[in-house]
Amino acid sequence: MKHRRMARAVLNDFVLREVQRLRLVRIARGEIEPNCEREGFFQWSLLEGHRPKYADFILPPLLFSWEQAAIEMGEDAPSAS
Repeated sequence: MKHRRMARAVLNDFVLREVQRLRLVRIARGEIEPNCEREGFFQWSLLEGHRPKYADFILPPLLFSWEQAAIEMGEDAPSAS
């Protein structure tokens, strides 16, 4: 039986989640600064001595894309309200 390639949507979701994870790793190392409130809270949690789970700060791909679009347009990151 041949191995099937991942569907494009599944692959795109995987890539967006991995991009978020790698950004959080680099923030934890101090290599980059956060560019949204979510990443800022992750950094604050680290500075306070907590060990936050990366998965708690990774958004679903659609929300991540929306957040990035808002940042690129110069708006504040989307809020919960």
